[in-house]
Amino acid sequence: MNSVAAKTAVFLGLLSTAVFAQDLGKGHFELRASGGINESSSPTGSPFPSYQIGAAFSLSRFFALTADYTRDYLRRTEIPDCTGEVVEPGRVIVIPCINDEFRNRINEFMGGFRFSVPNRSPITPHLQFSLGAVRQTTEPYSTNTTASIYNPFIGSTLTEFAFAPGAGIDYKISHHFGIGIDANLVKANRMTGFYHVMGGVFFRF
Repeated sequence: MNSVAAKTAVFLGLLSTAVFAQDLGKGHFELRASGGINESSSPTGSPFPSYQIGAAFSLSRFFALTADYTRDYLRRTEIPDCTGEVVEPGRVIVIPCINDEFRNRINEFMGGFRFSVPNRSPITPHLQFSLGAVRQTTEPYSTNTTASIYNPFIGSTLTEFAFAPGAGIDYKISHHFGIGIDANLVKANRMTGFYHVMGGVFFRF
């Protein structure tokens, strides 16, 4: 008896969710915040955190224009540095070999479109394609203070055109609120490609 009651309650809950949850209708806006990981396709790639905020404007139940900003934290880069000797008046300073370390950050500014597959269930799959600019910033620092003084590092920035195909699934909890998971590949000129896997929340109005 308890089993029948539990199954009935679950069915009614899913039914009510399907009734009140709606897809992004024509002329409506969406705000989304997500967090997850990114991983490079290079041999030294490993998961690091990514954060994203985005917006969408629906042209129909199927198509929406999108705009996103993503902040990626990437693996540190280590480069061997053997400066050798530094000669000063009256003394010679011997600097041991060290590994210069660089912290890498990426800012993505992307815009594109999303194609959704609306249906009667609260689950909506979608495909997304974005274009824009990717800016990589390399911030140097050293594990050897003496070497840093006599052989200082110079940071660098690199901005490139990029594209990002992706896909995801949204679960609509209520008329205006839901959760989703997305995955996409980011490829820019002169940069190693990497992908995101992120989950987040969205609000529609």
